[in-house]
Amino acid sequence: MAELEKTELKKLPPLTLALIITSFVLVVLFVFGILFPQYRQIETAKNDRISKAILLEEQKRLFPLFAQADALARLPFDPKLPFQERKPLDRNKITTLPKVFSAIALKHNMVFSQNTLDVSSLKSRSNSISMDIQFNGKLFDFRNCLISLAELPFFDRFEQIKISTDSNNIKKFTTKILITIDKNTL
Repeated sequence: MAELEKTELKKLPPLTLALIITSFVLVVLFVFGILFPQYRQIETAKNDRISKAILLEEQKRLFPLFAQADALARLPFDPKLPFQERKPLDRNKITTLPKVFSAIALKHNMVFSQNTLDVSSLKSRSNSISMDIQFNGKLFDFRNCLISLAELPFFDRFEQIKISTDSNNIKKFTTKILITIDKNTL
C-alpha cells in the first residue's frame, strides 16, 4: 500500500505538486506573518489589562489612606506648644507640689509614686529648685504627664528622664525637673 501511494505521488504532475507545496508554504507564512503577531498583540493586551486591573485594586485600597493623609496635610500646623505665662512659685507653696503632681498623674491614668526635693536649693538664694518625681504606668500616659508638667506656670525645664521596668513588668518613669520659685528675701 505504501508503494501505491508513492507511485501515485510520482504520478502527480509537477505543476500540481508545486501548487500544493506553494499553498502549504503560503498558509504557513500567513499563520506566522499575520495570525501569530495578532496572537502576540492579544496576549500583550490581555497582560496589560490584568496589570491595570491589579493596579486599580491597589489604588482602591490605598485611596482612603491617601485621602486621609491629604486631609491631614491640608490642616494648618502650629509647632508651638500652648505654654502659659511663666511665674515663680511662692516658697510657702512648695509643700503643695505633691498634690499637684498627684492630680496630674490621676488625670493621665498614672500613679504618682514619690517625689524628692533637693533641699540645698531651698537654703541658697537660688530662684529654682530641683525635684525628682516618679510615676508608674504606660509610656503614652507618661508622655501626656510630661506635657502637663511643662504646662505648669512655675515649670522651668526637664533635666533628666529615666524609664525602668521592675520584676513585675511595671514601668517606672522618673524625671528630674527644675521649678522656678521666688527668691529668698532674707
